Amino acid sequence: MVEIGEELYHAEAVFEADGTVRLYLLGKDAKKVIEIDAKAVEAFAKPDGGTSAYKLEFAPVPQSGDADGKTSLLVGKLPAEVVGKPVG
Repeated sequence: MVEIGEELYHAEAVFEADGTVRLYLLGKDAKKVIEIDAKAVEAFAKPDGGTSAYKLEFAPVPQSGDADGKTSLLVGKLPAEVVGKPVG
């Protein structure tokens, strides 16, 4: 679970073996699914113990039931150098 803002929102991060990262968007209580405008989002990840952060681009992937122009899921890919390593 990842906190976004000062506990305004949360995201459940699911990491796949190929480096794909799925961010399921949740509200303040981390229980209710929320939707945001369907646009790309930028984030950064740093391998544990590393000194450099890697930029990730997350694309909107609307799920069944999301309103037009909204998404509750963002999908991105970790750089090859980070795949399989713990990140923070």
